[in-house]
Amino acid sequence: MTLNDISLQQLSEFLYEAEASGYYAQYGGEIARWQVPVWSVPGNHENFGIERDSSHVPATHPLYGRGMYHHYFGPDYYSFTRGGVHFVGLNTVDIDDQRYYGHVDSVQLAWLERDLALVPKDMPIVLSCPMSCHVLGEVGAIEPAYTPK
Repeated sequence: MTLNDISLQQLSEFLYEAEASGYYAQYGGEIARWQVPVWSVPGNHENFGIERDSSHVPATHPLYGRGMYHHYFGPDYYSFTRGGVHFVGLNTVDIDDQRYYGHVDSVQLAWLERDLALVPKDMPIVLSCPMSCHVLGEVGAIEPAYTPK
């Protein structure tokens, strides 16, 4: 699982869709060569064009925000079980007009609750989120096994 940032570039500031798309294509080409499945979750840099003052990308653009991520990689949260371990990828980045912040929306939280209800209590869970997962603890969604002091 990758926590991205796909390009190590700030897609929110790109002036051209072609430039941003090129980074996705490059990343897709690289992971296609790997001999193992690669799962990604979007980070803060995967919000295409949100800094409209510098990107000149209108909010109505079909790839705006997470639209470009969805176009290339599909959903921005998911789960799967492999080798007796349940893996969860979450999008912990939300958009407020032209800025991003760490947040998990109510739709994902409801999905996560349904998903985890199907996981045996003794199965290990790996949680992957691009911004700090502490936001889940703040809303009572998880009780971590280990809390740093």
